[in-house]
Amino acid sequence: MLKSFTAAAAAISLAAIASADYTPIAWGLAGGAPVGRYFTRTVDISADGLTFVGQLDNGDFRYVSPTANLGFAGTAGVLGMSTDGARIVGGTLSTPPAQWLPATAVSNTMTSSPLPQPAGSNLLGQAYHIAANGTYGMVASTTHIWAVNGSSRTNVSQLITTQGGSSGAYRGIADDAPVAIMLASFSGNNTNMYRINYATGAVQALNLLPGATHGDAGNHAISRDGTIIGGNVNISSLGRPCWWDASGTAHLIPNYTNAFTNYFGGMTALNLTGTLGGGGISGPGVPSRAFLYHFATDTTLDLNQVYASLLPAGWRLTTTQHISDDGSRIYCLAVGPDNVTRSVILTGSIPAPGAAGALALGLCASLRRRRK
Repeated sequence: MLKSFTAAAAAISLAAIASADYTPIAWGLAGGAPVGRYFTRTVDISADGLTFVGQLDNGDFRYVSPTANLGFAGTAGVLGMSTDGARIVGGTLSTPPAQWLPATAVSNTMTSSPLPQPAGSNLLGQAYHIAANGTYGMVASTTHIWAVNGSSRTNVSQLITTQGGSSGAYRGIADDAPVAIMLASFSGNNTNMYRINYATGAVQALNLLPGATHGDAGNHAISRDGTIIGGNVNISSLGRPCWWDASGTAHLIPNYTNAFTNYFGGMTALNLTGTLGGGGISGPGVPSRAFLYHFATDTTLDLNQVYASLLPAGWRLTTTQHISDDGSRIYCLAVGPDNVTRSVILTGSIPAPGAAGALALGLCASLRRRRK
């Protein structure tokens, strides 16, 4: 026999489900920078958000985890990190794709080594991301290649060409699925973005919204299974933040509840579970403000309003760069009173969609029982 909810409990439950309240706990500069230095951006984070790679104001990179604070030998470009924080990737267009392994650091410094490649290969280029299964997304001049643990590779750019399209820039790969996002063009379709299954060769259009002329996808805005993609579409010369579902249909992200009109911006961050997104939203004469988007309730939160009581005077959160899987850690860019941009970390909590759904079902069952 189901127990009835009290009126107070029911009200609290419905409020949590409807508003998707994000409860702020703390904010602060991204820690781990050497004395006198600060992080100007966060390159990538682990799935739990406890480990990150950032770039300092002098251009150097640092790897910061709960147990390590490491530098990188040389200044070669660092571009991505595995979700467990065990491997960092990057490189340059004129050298083999590079990796750095925290476990092999000597005197708190990591030295790069080439990423594995198929036998007989001598590929030069940058590794932009490495997935959970060892797949890495690579850009080599104008060729886009995905290699699985160095044992095989697929030229996705060529795959698009053989199907009658013209390939463009790389925009990311999924962590747990053979999915790549590419800019491309095909005759008869006005969109310029495509989701490619590089295991089967299937190419799916990420369609535009009515009135849109083109769009773009964020490099860190793809879910673990590749079904959710974040980015923007250009409507009336304004880039509007949006996301694409598994069918390739675009959905506009709503503006802040009491914000300016004619807003523009983009979704540049997505947690791997595809439940929370983020980026920056601006308006005419209004500088960019960081947002958090909750998919389950189609709610957009202005993080400056959410953290108003915690932000020091003169600070503004400008854009969301990364979100941990559970949403408890959000990496943002922020501008201080000195007009200098720094990387900050926000911590907080948000109702889990699954828990909210179970709560709603229980509430409905209880209400039906009362009416009998």
